[in-house]
Amino acid sequence: MLDESINRFINELKSTPEFMEFKMRRDLLAQHPELKAKTGLYVREHYRLLENTPTEDLFEAEKKFADEHESIYNTPMIHEYLDSQAAFNRLLRDVLEQITDGLSL
Repeated sequence: MLDESINRFINELKSTPEFMEFKMRRDLLAQHPELKAKTGLYVREHYRLLENTPTEDLFEAEKKFADEHESIYNTPMIHEYLDSQAAFNRLLRDVLEQITDGLSL
């Protein structure tokens, strides 16, 4: 019963504008292997920065990272993909917050 509910929920997520936009941008990016590779490297490096930088140094580290990777981020296809990914991640974050609130966690 729970599995069925989860599957219905997943299908609902797949029908959201955020997911559909993200999937479209991901599929477009996949057609350009060089841009896809640059995007993957950008995402991994940014993740490492977030994981390894002390909170008090994060603002300056983010600024430096943005300056160093400006040309990658400003590539329209990469920028649109990253924006769509961020929008979908915000949706997932909001869903998780609603679940934890509903469970009084």
